[in-house]
Amino acid sequence: AQGDVAGAVRLLAQAVADAPSDPAAHYGYAQALWQAGDRDQALSQYQEAGRLSPQTLSYRADTARALVAMGRKAEAIEELEAAVAIEPGPGPLQSLASLYAEEGNPGRPLDTLRRAATVAPNSAIIQQDYAHALEKAGNTAQAIEAYQKVIESDANYIILATPPGFR
Repeated sequence: AQGDVAGAVRLLAQAVADAPSDPAAHYGYAQALWQAGDRDQALSQYQEAGRLSPQTLSYRADTARALVAMGRKAEAIEELEAAVAIEPGPGPLQSLASLYAEEGNPGRPLDTLRRAATVAPNSAIIQQDYAHALEKAGNTAQAIEAYQKVIESDANYIILATPPGFR
């Protein structure tokens, strides 16, 4: 917190050595290592925290973020799928849908965003992403309805995607 990343790494390495079964120690150490730029070791510590406490959403989600940052998207998908199995929240679902789209899996982003839209019906951003996925899938009528729902839910929200028919 005081900006001494090297000092934090040393202290947290000692915490892990003192309590190797403590997932929170591994998680804190992973965060410090990431800040220090040691991504490989940080990923190892994130994974260890997740192994020690597999039902902790933040451990799985941060492991996935680290994997994405390292270009290991297929592994990140596995971690996010595990996170969504723990708690199907809108954030992990939206991230998972993005990864599915990047990996070229056309049906999975739409299904995943449909789940996210159901979980977060008042999130204009998620509703817009869902509408855009419908549009890309060729479901124009459903996309128009979904875009209209976004506008109706928040008249001040600016739709960032190109609505169907305006190309």
